[in-house]
Amino acid sequence: MLCGLCSGVGVIVQRQIDMRSRRAVTIVCVGLLLVLGWAYSRPVWMSGANSDELFLPLVVSPPGPLEKIDLEPFITGIGVVTTITHAGDNRLFVAQKDGVVIIIENGMPSATPFLDISHLVLSGGAETGLLGLAFAPDYAESGVFYVSYIDLENRSAMSRFTVSADPNVANSQPELLLAIEQPSYPGAGNIHNGGDLQFGPDGYLYWTLGDGQPSGAEGPNRAQNLTEMLGKIHRIDVSGGAGDSADCYDEGNGAYTIPHDNPFADGPGGDCDEIWAYGLRNPWRISFDRITGDMFIGDVGHHTQEEIDFEPSTSPGGANYGWPCYEGMVPREPGLCDSAETLVFPAYAFAHEDACASVTGGYVYRGAFDPTLYGHYVFADFCSGTFYAAAVDSAETPWAVVTTVYPGVNPTTFGENLAGDLFVGTASGTIYRVQSGD
Repeated sequence: MLCGLCSGVGVIVQRQIDMRSRRAVTIVCVGLLLVLGWAYSRPVWMSGANSDELFLPLVVSPPGPLEKIDLEPFITGIGVVTTITHAGDNRLFVAQKDGVVIIIENGMPSATPFLDISHLVLSGGAETGLLGLAFAPDYAESGVFYVSYIDLENRSAMSRFTVSADPNVANSQPELLLAIEQPSYPGAGNIHNGGDLQFGPDGYLYWTLGDGQPSGAEGPNRAQNLTEMLGKIHRIDVSGGAGDSADCYDEGNGAYTIPHDNPFADGPGGDCDEIWAYGLRNPWRISFDRITGDMFIGDVGHHTQEEIDFEPSTSPGGANYGWPCYEGMVPREPGLCDSAETLVFPAYAFAHEDACASVTGGYVYRGAFDPTLYGHYVFADFCSGTFYAAAVDSAETPWAVVTTVYPGVNPTTFGENLAGDLFVGTASGTIYRVQSGD
């Protein structure tokens, strides 16, 4: 009967989780059989008939060390993936560069797009298109979500949308909150746009913008200029809560407020009140650890270094991450910044192995089905297909990092589902589930 019970559990679980998880269930079932077998065979003096019940504790062995990162194909045949996220339920929302958002439910993509704003999006350039998607914390009640994209006027735009009466289809009419002019260079187009959107644990919306400076080109030091929006991470209140009025935007209705504790909030004019952090080149994907609230930033480098910046949940904001004075740990033009003591240097940086390298920031794995991967921040290099897992939960400093190379896999973005499973999207239109490997 006990074997039948475990078998029945396995049948149910097999329909919901992957092979790795099924192995974990088998181990647990075997453990239960051993414990229950002991309970049935224990001596009479331990039966509890004349004393309190005695039970052996169920000891679960800790996971072994992480040896490699494994990619399990999840879905193929879609467009260039720029965002993977959820809306507080079991659906997975996938934004694509061309301006289309689809839903994946039960492993199948929706036949009808959740949102199609391809008519609003400039998507022909290397780093243009629909770049970010974030659902409001109260989405279940409000039906409100936000999209970041490069619009037809070559601007970084952020718009508010709402879901329709059909939960799988959004209203396509945008409410443009703000748009920021982006420079364009002959032969390079519009690049270093950032464009990620994430709601933080504080309920505020964080928006990344690159410095708009193409590789190898000299130009304005936008990342250090607090009167400009480019080269920064911004923090705004889109909930209608109390705060100062919107400050720096070129177009849009400015229907958001500035949290009173934003580090550069000084009223109209002067510094851009929206700024939370600065000194970034191209913050391509940020995330918040769902347990600690810490922020992780993948900032694309220039000629020699790619970097991961770390901001603890206790930060008051205002961090200067050093670009273009430093690239990673390497001095570039240090005279453009105040002393190095005022800068926040990367938590991790890696050198370019060849002419192409481009970091894609990821997430700290907090899922329940892969204890070996738990507490690792997973990120990747777009060019080489190298995946990194940094043991951020360990006391070891610097982080212990495991790498695994998947040539030809060009990771564009990472994302989580409601359960904390980790996924990576690629330029080829394939999404993989990320897990530990043997």
